[in-house]
Amino acid sequence: MALDQKIAELVENDFNYIEPCLECKVSRNSVNNIWVEVLNISKELNLDDVMILDHVEINLGDTVLVAFVNGNIKKPVIIGRIK
Repeated sequence: MALDQKIAELVENDFNYIEPCLECKVSRNSVNNIWVEVLNISKELNLDDVMILDHVEINLGDTVLVAFVNGNIKKPVIIGRIK
């Protein structure tokens, strides 16, 4: 099964994702905001104010999969945790 099919099964909503999703590390997790560091790219890129799907549980330092609502880089959402 392709990654986009797995994602569609996980979220079952109207998110449109850019491909591929980004592999990120949770660098800060507070009550109001989540910050992630994008992995496997040549320059440092951090995303802040990241949303998270209700069923996903994360901890500081976890590697997660991040997608974007309607392809908008200003609307990142954590869709899963990579074990």
